Amino acid sequence: AKLKGEGLLVSNDISYSRARALLKNLELTGAANIAVVSEDPEKLAEVWPEFFDKILVDAPCSGFGIIRRKPEIRYKSYEDVNQLPEIQYQILSNASKYLKNTGSLVYSTCTLEKKENIEIVDKFLENNKEFHLEEEPKELYPHIDNTDGFFIAKFKKDINKSV
Repeated sequence: AKLKGEGLLVSNDISYSRARALLKNLELTGAANIAVVSEDPEKLAEVWPEFFDKILVDAPCSGFGIIRRKPEIRYKSYEDVNQLPEIQYQILSNASKYLKNTGSLVYSTCTLEKKENIEIVDKFLENNKEFHLEEEPKELYPHIDNTDGFFIAKFKKDINKSV
């Protein structure tokens, strides 16, 4: 609705079933100017290099921030959770390839684990000098913010400010 008939919203999920479910929901709402794909992100980077003004990376995470609504999360395997930071970093790095200069990139998780959040942000900034944080990352806490636990970081790309 916010596109108001202009622009293009693209959603990519490597899970075909999730992408298909999203597409069905969007069709029910009558949404327009939207493309839903299920593709290897590296292939998309070749098709759409520096194409987007804004990107949201809703990274797969441990989900510990939503444990009160989904208590089964506590039974995730240590091995699976331990692999997440590398996956998250790869997704964030890959997504940055699609962003135009002066574009905004949001990295978000539903966990409060430092290794899945601020440590990913720090590593990304260290390795991508053309990016900086637009504002301090936000952490939302259930007992303070009356919401699930979330982490949100917003980056700005500016190749003229890279070191």
